[in-house]
Amino acid sequence: MPRAETVFVVDRRCLEHALDSIDVEREARVVPSRAHQRQVGFKLFAIRPGSIIAALGFRNGDVVRAANGLPLTSIDRAFEAHDRLRRQRVIQVDVERRGTPVRLSYFMP
Repeated sequence: MPRAETVFVVDRRCLEHALDSIDVEREARVVPSRAHQRQVGFKLFAIRPGSIIAALGFRNGDVVRAANGLPLTSIDRAFEAHDRLRRQRVIQVDVERRGTPVRLSYFMP
């Protein structure tokens, strides 16, 4: 449930269940985002209304660049971030939204 547009309090069990059962291909299109011939993150688009991705505050066109400071410069880095984040109480995701840096913060009490 969002406190503000970029700050969320999330029930850990609900999030873990959602992450375990998520079918990303049905939720949104995710493609590598490149700048200067290097991958800088993953671009989200065609986000389905009502999906977990939408509920977590992501918007069409967002480029997910880092999670808790770990740059998402490859699919391996994305899997590494996923494994690391499962143990965190606070998750901060850095996105580029319409050319502007935005930090999405998730708190799991």
